[in-house]
Order: sequence, then C-alpha cells, then structure tokens
Amino acid sequence: MATLSDVITDALLDLGVLAEGETPTGAQSTQGLRRLVRFLKLCRTENLYIPLIARATATITPSQASFSVGTGGNINIVRPGLQQVEKVNYLDNSLATPLELPLGPLLTEAEYEAIPLKTQTNSRPIRAYYSPTYPTGTLIPWPISTGASLLWVFYYHAALADFAAISDTITVPDGYEQFLVKSLAMELAPSFQRETSPELQRQAAEARRMVTRSNQRAVELNFDFNGGGRYDIKSDTVV
Repeated sequence: MATLSDVITDALLDLGVLAEGETPTGAQSTQGLRRLVRFLKLCRTENLYIPLIARATATITPSQASFSVGTGGNINIVRPGLQQVEKVNYLDNSLATPLELPLGPLLTEAEYEAIPLKTQTNSRPIRAYYSPTYPTGTLIPWPISTGASLLWVFYYHAALADFAAISDTITVPDGYEQFLVKSLAMELAPSFQRETSPELQRQAAEARRMVTRSNQRAVELNFDFNGGGRYDIKSDTVV
C-alpha cells in the first residue's frame, strides 16, 4: 500500500526532478506534503472531487440557539462549505422506533433574514439555516428546539482527509492515487522551475476526468404544473 512519500516521489519523478532510484530530500518531502494538503483543501470546494456523502449525528441540546459544525464542534466533522451540505434532518429518539424526519431544504440567507422572530421556540425544529462561518460552520434550528431526545442528522460531502506526515498511508478510492500523483506534479512544477510535458498534462487531465465522472450523482427531477394534470411528451402539452 502506497504512502504519501511514494506519491511525492512519483510526482517528482514525473517532473524529472528525481532520477530512477533517487529519493526526495527532506525539504522536497516537506514541500510536497504542504502542496498536497493545500491542493486537497482546494478540492473540497468542488463536490465532483469528493467521493462520499457521509451521515453524521449529534445531539440537539434543548433551547440551544446555534450549533458549531467542524472539527471539535457540536457536529464534529471536517467543516463543510455551503455547497457541501447535502441535507439536514432530525431524529426523534423518544419513540420506540427512532424516526428520522426531514427539515426540507436549508433556509437561504434571504429566507432566514426574513424571519421576524428568530428566537421563537417549539418542541421540534421545522427548518434549519447553515452559515459557513470559519473555523467552524454554524447550524441554526428554526424554531429553536426545546424538545428532548432529538438528534441532528447531517448529510454532507465528506472530502479526503488531510495528511499529517509523509509516512501516512494513502487509503483512497480507485483512481485517486493516480489523480494525486499527477495533480501534485502539476502543482510542484513552478516551484522546481520545470515545464510540464504534454504527456503529463494529458495524464493529469485524464485522472481528473475519471475521478469527477465516478463522483457524478443522479439528480431527481421534479415537474410542478400549476394547472394540474400530467405532461404528454408526444404532444408537448399538459393533459
């Protein structure tokens, strides 16, 4: 199984910085680690680079007005950006069989701003608003929930974890190791004053294409006809 050191070595080999059999210096390894972590943080902003929609749960503390979302927060996950939040539900644990209930689409900024009584309370939340504050995001229930035995159910695009050391093992889905090697080579080229070959550019583009294609998800389409009836595809009319 490959390590981060292997990824850095292969990227530098692709650039011609290393010859076959050579290993990176300490400074080269440190730079490779720093650039790869920076690249992965950039990838988190685009869902097509993210392989997994994860599910996390956390206690809805009664009467708590907001909840932090991020490492060490109330919802202890890697802080997602606004586009990385897929859905927020709540789970009622007071029932014999716990029931997960939807809260509908997240409130937009305009919708949340338009709520005149933001401190209104209710035994259960009806909607939720997420603000991608930093370093942790902020999840706000509306109304503020006073009920006990409730959990947040937070669905989000879970990006690849950061690497901490060059000895870290690379445990990634199929295709990602190639994607990381070729992308890191492209990222390192300016620092080492190397031109990227047409073949390296082709390989990097192909790896990126394969990864993003594997992460494409089906979208459910809904048609809402105000006048009722159903759509006839042959006549292009509502009947």
